Amino acid sequence: MKCVKCNTEFSIWAIIEGKTRNLCSRKRCLKCSPFGLRNTSVLNPRLNESDPKGKDRKRECIKRIYAERRQEFFKGKQCAVCGSLVDLQLDHIDPTTKVKETDHNIWMWGKQRREIELVKCQVLCATHHQSKTAAERRKPVVHGTCYGYERDRCRCQACVAAKSRYNKEYRARIKVI
Repeated sequence: MKCVKCNTEFSIWAIIEGKTRNLCSRKRCLKCSPFGLRNTSVLNPRLNESDPKGKDRKRECIKRIYAERRQEFFKGKQCAVCGSLVDLQLDHIDPTTKVKETDHNIWMWGKQRREIELVKCQVLCATHHQSKTAAERRKPVVHGTCYGYERDRCRCQACVAAKSRYNKEYRARIKVI
């Protein structure tokens, strides 16, 4: 590179204070620069050498924003079922209205989008949220099947007969082998 003031060639790399510095963005050599050695790029002091791009710092910032927004929303709220103030969680009243094409990290969404989604939700404690979710996921008992007998512990005549039939067929297959 050439200095615009003295027109001398200078290297784009220089060792300053024991560290290799890139001078490619300079227009003047170190002698002609009014700042001398002071305006060479130094690593951001907030970044550490093990994480030069600041990913850990960014992750910490995201966690902090997440926690602040969540805490702000739950402040002064209680479980809609029992009134508990401990271990509160967000629950969609109707799970079919939940936005499917995006992740579940609602606290990192923009304020307007987050507010639209929060209108569809209620606050529940962990116990009631878990029981409500389990009840929503539970499929109705299919009578007359082994599945109904084993998973749902149904003991109606149809399910008992299906399990009995299955056991007989299974024992017959084992004898053949």
